[in-house]
Amino acid sequence: SFSKPRSMKRSDMLLRLLTSARLLTLGHLELLWERSCFDASDAAVVHELIYANCRRLDLAQLLFLLGKVGAIDVASYSAETVAMVQHLTAMMINTSAALAVKAAKDGEAAGGGVSEEQKWMGLELLWRAACLEPKIDEATALAALKGLALLLAKPFCAPMLPSYLKKCVENVRSATLVGRSLKLLHLVVDQQEDAAFSGSVGATARDIDVVTTFTELEAEHGMLGLVLKDLTRNAAMPHVRKGQEEARRVGLTERLDFVDYYVSHCPELQLSLEQVRQVAACLVEGGLADTEDAGIFFSWITNLLPKYPTYNGSGGAYEGELRISPETAAAIFNGMLCDGGFMGGFVHVGRAAYICLNTYFRSVNGAARRLQSPSRPAYCSVLDMEGLEGLGALWQSLMHVANEEIAQIGRAHV
Repeated sequence: SFSKPRSMKRSDMLLRLLTSARLLTLGHLELLWERSCFDASDAAVVHELIYANCRRLDLAQLLFLLGKVGAIDVASYSAETVAMVQHLTAMMINTSAALAVKAAKDGEAAGGGVSEEQKWMGLELLWRAACLEPKIDEATALAALKGLALLLAKPFCAPMLPSYLKKCVENVRSATLVGRSLKLLHLVVDQQEDAAFSGSVGATARDIDVVTTFTELEAEHGMLGLVLKDLTRNAAMPHVRKGQEEARRVGLTERLDFVDYYVSHCPELQLSLEQVRQVAACLVEGGLADTEDAGIFFSWITNLLPKYPTYNGSGGAYEGELRISPETAAAIFNGMLCDGGFMGGFVHVGRAAYICLNTYFRSVNGAARRLQSPSRPAYCSVLDMEGLEGLGALWQSLMHVANEEIAQIGRAHV
């Protein structure tokens, strides 16, 4: 009897016994699955039971359970459902691959009666939960994203990775759950990096070639341009309800964070001045540099500077850290941050805007050897006072800023 969740959990030992003795039948699984249809709590326990025992299931049983999951509403998925599907999928792929190898040795037909569509169906279930279903709760969607990314980064899923990368691109192109789609791309590359650094067993160089993943996306689809176009569209959303305004800003931050991550993982790709201006046009309105949108922009371009700069007289930086070229950084500083028109006469300068101006002042002048130790927050010595670029802008911000807190920071700096 599975009348209570507690008794359902106790049935774990019985399931282990049946599977280890190879006595578990589809009839048993049908009875167990029927119990999951009563309510959400029962479903969560049943899915947890299956998750704990899926390593002992045969191909027919795995296919049966994935078919059952495919018949339920994606919006009703729980974290237990996602974990179950993730493990069922891994077992389905590996079991069918093992049977194919055995069949090849025995000179038999490969596949064990499982089609290619059936073999990969678990990936599609996770994709629907992660990047197609808007009504699923965010915690479950994140679990689906992580589970799908973990599988796609595995060597045994290498044949399917390009198709799911393309699905993400199409979501961005059609403005469909863009934040989640970008998150999936980010997580896949994170997993590939982990595999590369840990020397993942069975992974070939191509399987864990992080550079290739984004480089191919850029070459085939112009991904950076698509994300910036979607950013423009997202920024232009009408300011309606307060709850939607917060979601809009979260969406802007997600897209800008992805651009930062994406460019840093494409060695041949850097943001141009025109692209930075494109983002600025969306977020900095009428010289108001102290709005929330403007704060998002200034924080973002501050983070575009090298995290670990080396000032060698030519604006160099560690390889992989150049999201923008030294020339673009200087153009942003002189053409935007030191421009009184863009900065609203330096009157409405928020904290993020001033930190940005200060950071670019140190970076640009440090790269030109006009400052020594420019990245030290409390101290840097001037090597060439007359040659300092942007000193006038610092004075303007100090003299005209309306925010007294910013003025105090500026006085200390100058």
